[in-house]
Order: sequence, then C-alpha cells, then structure tokens
Amino acid sequence: MSSDNRHKSTKKAIRKLFFTLSLRKEKKKMRRIYIVVHNEEFPEQALGAATQMSEQFSQEVRWLFLEETKHLALLPEYASLPNDITNSLATIAETNDASMFLFQIPDRTKAKQIQRLLNISRELRVPYLFIKGSQKADFSHIAVSVSFLEEDKEKATFASAFGRFCSSRITLITANDYGSKAQMHTNAIATLLDKFPIVYTRTKAEKDSFGIDKEVVSKAHEQGFSMIMLSATREYGLDDLIFGPKERGLIQQSLVPILLINPRGDLYALCD
Repeated sequence: MSSDNRHKSTKKAIRKLFFTLSLRKEKKKMRRIYIVVHNEEFPEQALGAATQMSEQFSQEVRWLFLEETKHLALLPEYASLPNDITNSLATIAETNDASMFLFQIPDRTKAKQIQRLLNISRELRVPYLFIKGSQKADFSHIAVSVSFLEEDKEKATFASAFGRFCSSRITLITANDYGSKAQMHTNAIATLLDKFPIVYTRTKAEKDSFGIDKEVVSKAHEQGFSMIMLSATREYGLDDLIFGPKERGLIQQSLVPILLINPRGDLYALCD
C-alpha cells in the first residue's frame, strides 16, 4: 500500500473510531485508553489494539503526544500535549480515569528510547502495553508469568478482565522454585479466574523466578502466545541503572506485545 493510500486509510479509521466513541460518550462517562505518540511513526498497531479494547471494554480512546508531530493535526479534541510528561503521566491517568497506556515502538528500537518510556511510566497504577510496528493486536492467548514476588498476584485482576471481556485464553506459568510462594500466587490468581467462565490452563516453567520472564518471552511464538503479561521492576538497583531493568531487554527481544504492570509500592514491605 502506498504512503498516500495508507494515510487516507488511517484518517478514515480514526474518524470512524471517533464517531463511534462520540455516540458512546453521550450515553455515559467512560474510562479512557491512551495511545502515547512519541515519534513520527504513526502508531497503527497501537490504534488497532486500542480500537479492539475500546469495543470490548466499552471505553474511549485518547491520544497523548510527548512532542509535536505531523499526526497531531489529524486528531480532534481527543488529543493532548502535556508540558511536562515525566511528572504528568501518572497525574493524567488519575485525573482522567485512564485504564491503560499504549506505546508503539519500531521493531529495532534503541535501549535508551525504551528506557525513556519506562521512566515516564514508573508511577502508573494502570497497565501499559508495548507493541511493535510488525506486531498485530491479538488478545486471544495471554501468557501470565507467576514468580515468588508478591506483586505477581496483581496480575489476577487484569488477566480476568481480558478473559471476561476479550474471551482471552489465559496460560498461567508458574516459576520452577524450591519454595511454595510462586505456587501460592498461581493458586490465588486461579481462584479469581474460577469465578468467571474463563478458559485458562496452568503450566510450570523450566526456569525459577529469576529466569521465568525471559523463558516466557523466548518461547512465546513457539507456544502460540499473542501477548505476555509481566510485572515491571519494583525498585531499580545498581545493575538496573547501569544495564537497564529486565523488562527493557525483554521488550526488545519479544515477538509479541508485552503488557507491563507496576508493583504497588504501598502494598508491600521491603523485606518480603
């Protein structure tokens, strides 16, 4: 498809989406899914993902620009350009009842560009999705890694939401640990999933809690996962500051979109 035809197709898709949203908006106040535009590449796959979730979760789509781009002129009042995105992303989420943020990145993205997006997302209490330009939005089969970390239990709420509203098949992958915490957390997630007609399976990873996320990402295509749900790093240590947190490398390597969930710092003790 030529660039002109793609541009026209994109404008048509945007107008159709906003017309649908305007009809919904008249009926009730809705939560918002934000597409974050951070470069000149139009986030076509992020738009596809947001459109699907908008329909399935009955939410509206908004656009958030980190800087002025040529795409800003395409969008009506659904777009905004904050002055200080570092401090305002979490505030935007709280004041505008945001349910999710979507970042589309090129297939070959430099680590520092991903780190920039991770940094501005550190304070978010809602999930945020990384999807590449070559990846299609597909929520049919979601992998959920479960380790000994307490925060992994928070994935239950989001896994159940995708299972209920998107008819996603959920695969719970438990870390192969000597202790019982990972198994206990998997049981806790399964208890919530059992309350709804959600199709899910449980399996055990080959790696322990320190290697499970890398294993899930490396086997995603082989196992037929369409999206992976991971916990972001709770606190950056010296290695994370020098070499980057684990999720940065996993986002670069992954062949499928990755949904990140920030640990809630107010819910956990430092010694857990």
